[in-house]
Amino acid sequence: MKSKASNVVLEWIKRADSDSDFYFAKVFLKEFNDFYSQMCLLCHDAVEKYLKAYLIFKNIKYKKIHDLVVLLKDCAKFSDKDQEFLKHEDACRILNNYYIPLKYPSHYPLAKHDQAKEAVGLTEQLSVFIKNKILN
Repeated sequence: MKSKASNVVLEWIKRADSDSDFYFAKVFLKEFNDFYSQMCLLCHDAVEKYLKAYLIFKNIKYKKIHDLVVLLKDCAKFSDKDQEFLKHEDACRILNNYYIPLKYPSHYPLAKHDQAKEAVGLTEQLSVFIKNKILN
């Protein structure tokens, strides 16, 4: 089945998948015993792009924010089955917790392997869910 997604939407998905975010998070998790905070940040950034891709797909102007829960709720408003989106709210909350504390110097501890593994798993779930909404 051919997707109704525009080239712009597909570019957002491509960037989230492979150009800079989710691909590197998965590779780093397999290849390195360090950089866990960076992996968590890459996962957050990927999910942000997937959510914004969905909003663009629905012809909705997305908010220029990094809060995944807010973006997810916006997606839910414009989805035929909003409850499906809201099932992923906890995942977005977890990924949100990595954004500010890990992006900027702070007193928060760096992420550990189990947190990076969880972030990659949650991002995989959200990636599959959102891409199914757009591409099928």
